[in-house]
Amino acid sequence: MNIKQFWSIIEEAKEASADNFASHKYLTDKLASFDVHDIAIWQNIFSEYWRMAYKRKWWAAAYTIEGGCSDDGFMDFRYGLIASGKEIYLKALNDPDSLADLDIDWFSYEEIGYAAMKAYNEKTGQSGVGWEFIENEMDANPLSEQLKAEILSEIKYAKDIDAEWGGLKKSEEVIDNELRALVPRLCEKFL
Repeated sequence: MNIKQFWSIIEEAKEASADNFASHKYLTDKLASFDVHDIAIWQNIFSEYWRMAYKRKWWAAAYTIEGGCSDDGFMDFRYGLIASGKEIYLKALNDPDSLADLDIDWFSYEEIGYAAMKAYNEKTGQSGVGWEFIENEMDANPLSEQLKAEILSEIKYAKDIDAEWGGLKKSEEVIDNELRALVPRLCEKFL
C-alpha cells in the first residue's frame, strides 16, 4: 500500500457514491479485499493525513461551514475532507477558503473513519470488534520514514494555517470578525 493506491481507493469510492464523498460502504468492501497488512497501512496513511489537517484555520473553516464545530465535529470534518479526494484536500490545506468554491455545504463524515476497522473485522471474521485489534495491526505496520516524507512533501500549508481565533470568553461578534479575517469567502457563503 502506498500513497498513490491510498488516493486511488478514495477516488474509486468517491465515484461509487451518489454524493461528493467516498462511499464508506464501497471503501469498506474494497479494503476488505486486501490483506490485513495493507488494511493497516491504509489506515495509517489515512490517520497521517487526518493528523496533518489538525490546523486552526481548518477548524475556522469547519466552524464557519457547519455553524459551530466541537472537537468531535472537527474530527469528522477532517474525515470528510479526506473523503472529498486528494485534490480538494490538498488545495484546502493550502487555502481553506477554497472550500467556498465547492457545491458542498457539509463536510462531516464520521462513517469514513471506521471503514478500515470494519474492513479488518470483515477480513478477520471478528464482527463487532472495536479498534483494539486493528490498532495492534497498525502498530505492527507503522509508516516508513520514506512514506511519511512523501506525505509531508505533498502538503503546502497556508502561511496562517495556525492563526489564533475564537475562545471561550470571546463574544460571537468577535469570533465572527476573526473568522471573516481568516476565511472571508466561506463567511460570505455561510454566515
